[in-house]
Amino acid sequence: GIAIFNDIAFKPYITKSLEWKHEDEYRLVIPKEAFEEIGITSKICSDNKERHMRNMKITKVYLGAAMSEENKNCVREAVGDKIEIVEASISDTDYKLIL
Repeated sequence: GIAIFNDIAFKPYITKSLEWKHEDEYRLVIPKEAFEEIGITSKICSDNKERHMRNMKITKVYLGAAMSEENKNCVREAVGDKIEIVEASISDTDYKLIL
């Protein structure tokens, strides 16, 4: 139920810094059992991990500053060369990402 939103272990998934409030970002937390009903498909990547994508037009993908090269490569493989990919890095002086 709704109690999960008050769980301290869950908060990092739905919380973001006010420094990034300008980002037009969506975070979805959906039970896997509901994927098919709402149009989410799954793909096994070369690292044998399952990734999930919603059936909608994606125009740009941002790779996190702390992502491993293995995960970055998996994302690149999953999205192909028709979608712009931007790698983020962490500012040395401010609490923000550089894109």
